[in-house]
Amino acid sequence: MKKTKIIYWVSTVIVCLAMIFSSYSDLFSDDVKTAFVHLGFPNYFRIQLGIMKIIGIILLVGPIPTRFKEMAYSGFAITFVTACIAHTMSGDPIANRAAPLVILAFLLISYFSFHKKRSVTHIQAWMYLEHCLTKRERVSYSITEYALQTEPNSINLQSERQK
Repeated sequence: MKKTKIIYWVSTVIVCLAMIFSSYSDLFSDDVKTAFVHLGFPNYFRIQLGIMKIIGIILLVGPIPTRFKEMAYSGFAITFVTACIAHTMSGDPIANRAAPLVILAFLLISYFSFHKKRSVTHIQAWMYLEHCLTKRERVSYSITEYALQTEPNSINLQSERQK
């Protein structure tokens, strides 16, 4: 469990740091602005992508329900695959093509370790619940045992009072 948590957080932090840098570059860098023109994307897409990366980072690290984290994972995966395809189609060097795939690998590690960590947490929750129920049954059994031991006396007292 601890190993899975460490793998999850390290890979998630690497992805988030890459996305913070990328988002900042998308929004404020003139070099990225010319790169988007080179890749054939419109200017508004660069701004939209930068804002969506910030939202995705918040969804990944925040205490958000799983379905929203799933959306962030899929959005980032689509972004990385699209970046790789765009760099390949425009004839960019291999380093520009490989960088999104490296971050995609960290994203996949984060995704699978998130689900592994989550399934372990659910298993532990079920085990705890089973323990509590078992303990509760033991307590209720001992209360029932006590009630059965004392109940005949109380029935006798009640029947005597009714006479």
